Amino acid sequence: MEDEGVMPNHEVTIKSIPPVRLAVFMGGAARFEPASISPVIGVLYEQLYAQLAAAGITPTGPGVAYYEMLDGGRILVHVGAQLPASVLNGGPRRSV
Repeated sequence: MEDEGVMPNHEVTIKSIPPVRLAVFMGGAARFEPASISPVIGVLYEQLYAQLAAAGITPTGPGVAYYEMLDGGRILVHVGAQLPASVLNGGPRRSV
């Protein structure tokens, strides 16, 4: 309670990274809270990685998730996986 109303003293560093290509799946959640998002995000990752495996594509980086607020308070959940360079350079391309 002593820290209530006090901003934490954290340092934030912003860095640029090279662009990456992601395979992305999307789904809706009722609210922006763990109880609403967790079930959605889990299923989306399962589906995404299953489709990539079926296409013979192994992701090259960690999974990525981001959220978009929709009208009415609903949340659009995006999950992504980084694709290897072979997919970017004319290798296997599949709609996943």
